[in-house]
Amino acid sequence: MNGLHRPRMRRLIMALALAVAAGSVLVVTSASAGGGGNSNSPKAAAPGTSVRVSSATQNIDFLIEFGSAAEQHQITVDTQGQAGPVTASSEDCCVPDDHWQSTIIDVTGGDPPVGTVPNSNTKIGNGSTSAFSGKAKMGSASNPFSGQARVHVTYAVGVDQFPADMTERITAPVGSTVTLDY
Repeated sequence: MNGLHRPRMRRLIMALALAVAAGSVLVVTSASAGGGGNSNSPKAAAPGTSVRVSSATQNIDFLIEFGSAAEQHQITVDTQGQAGPVTASSEDCCVPDDHWQSTIIDVTGGDPPVGTVPNSNTKIGNGSTSAFSGKAKMGSASNPFSGQARVHVTYAVGVDQFPADMTERITAPVGSTVTLDY
């Protein structure tokens, strides 16, 4: 195993252990054997990956790789008629101090007409490689969200070393479908 894959492998092992302890689902794929790397090295979750929330304490964690600071990734959350808060938060990987931005936008009913501003919430993480931060939220226990939301994940500021990995954590009501669009 070459030196480039060691931090990622350590990150995957640590993330899997934390995910099991916290009741999370960590969504990653393995590198292909012909891809020039070790076939057991983790790679970012593939676009189109979809997970259904099966318990109230379940987190859906997507390991996402950014090729540049200008990239954006999108995750769709569909509550499937269920109601409750939807949250998105980030955790940096490997090189501390990259701050990731999570924005949740209510897209229930499709794109809003011109002149209408959709409900949204944006937060930026603190650059930690050991805890999730920057929790953007749609709905609450007293005012639950039910519908479809898009989560946009972007690089805000930091050490500017790319490619860079991070994990985006989504929480949603039981029965919701969470899909990494791109």
